[in-house]
Amino acid sequence: MIRKMTQTEQLLDDALRALLARDNRMPVQLDEQLHGDQIGMPEQSGQELDELIRDLVHRGWAEGNVADTAPTGSHFASYWSGLRVTIAGLRHLGEWPAEGRVALTRFRGHFDLTRL
Repeated sequence: MIRKMTQTEQLLDDALRALLARDNRMPVQLDEQLHGDQIGMPEQSGQELDELIRDLVHRGWAEGNVADTAPTGSHFASYWSGLRVTIAGLRHLGEWPAEGRVALTRFRGHFDLTRL
């Protein structure tokens, strides 16, 4: 039986795929006015996206450096640099082979990883 993903799990996967698709050299600045459209998730508020990114980092699926500005009242802001998907994140998405031995093969100019 295939288990249906929860809304949170789907959001985490969406955020991970969005991070994978973006140029990780570009920083991500999030605050009350800057929403998730920086990474292709415009429906998420800056704070919601920051929480998703922190959860991805906690799970080991992404890594990066964050600088927080101290919240004053209702103000929120964070600045992420070097934000990228890890090998564990790629494995979660099915974009990298499972742990174990793999072989890199080349066929007609294309490379492929094959599990041994």
